[in-house]
Amino acid sequence: MKLLPMLAAVSSLMAVGPIAIAADNVGTVKHVYSAAGVTRLVVDNRVGEVRIRPGTGDAYEVIVNLEGNRHGLMRKLKSVDGLDITAKTSNGRLYLKFNEDDVEADWTILLPTALPEEVGINLGVGQVDLLAPTSAISIDLGVGDADVTTSKANAGDITLTVGVGEASVRGVPSAVKASGVASNVSSKGEGARDVTVTVGVGDASVVLN
Repeated sequence: MKLLPMLAAVSSLMAVGPIAIAADNVGTVKHVYSAAGVTRLVVDNRVGEVRIRPGTGDAYEVIVNLEGNRHGLMRKLKSVDGLDITAKTSNGRLYLKFNEDDVEADWTILLPTALPEEVGINLGVGQVDLLAPTSAISIDLGVGDADVTTSKANAGDITLTVGVGEASVRGVPSAVKASGVASNVSSKGEGARDVTVTVGVGDASVVLN
């Protein structure tokens, strides 16, 4: 028996195998939503990252990278073929949602130049990275970190509530910080757009500029 050629063939299959298996467990969806009449953006995601920035256009530009995971050690990676976010516009609110089991969804959203009056994010596990200078902000995160940057001139009451972790506000005359269990921080900007961040386990940070 020619052992070396056989081992080489098996190694080749092993190298190719994971690539073939993983091919359908990753994907990207892209959408553009009109900003006409929209005053509030809400993003609802189970697991992943939500990154929001001001854009340069007149619409909401949304890119979501999807990655299927295993549910159990011996199960194969979940396929994301055919999966997509859902979107609904009603009463001035654009509601974007992805709630699939065993799939991580990493969002990048570019806001229109006319920023919404309010941005709300509901995330089970993951990270929020939000820059919305003139919007009211509401974040509800189960486990992970929430980083918010907004304008001191527009921010109103700032309320951070963290079950276990750290909460901090920077950019005010005296930075405010708390860590440990029940880390609650309150501060205030110079405007009327309130910022509310609630994190079960993790960190919440607000920077005013």
